[in-house]
Amino acid sequence: MSNFHRKYGFQVSPSGQAPIGKSVTIDCHIEAFPPPISYWLNDSTVIFDTNNRYDISIKSKGYKRHLKLTIRELQDKDLKDYQCFAKNALGEQRATIKLYVK
Repeated sequence: MSNFHRKYGFQVSPSGQAPIGKSVTIDCHIEAFPPPISYWLNDSTVIFDTNNRYDISIKSKGYKRHLKLTIRELQDKDLKDYQCFAKNALGEQRATIKLYVK
């Protein structure tokens, strides 16, 4: 019996300008096996979509995962680094996306 393990692969939205008062969506594509636990962070804090400002979607297919974070009515306080984080039995990885005002 053999085990197949795949290292992490990340593809994220480029850092970019975001218009204040509008919605902005950032994307993260992960390839990893075994399937990772994955989520969004800002200021080292996990982002939950339990309020009306954030919408998080995670779609999985095989060893591929697509994370999408939408921030509604962007405010100055939202202009910071966001991290897409993934962790499995083989380790962890993160990729950073920086938002700044348009």
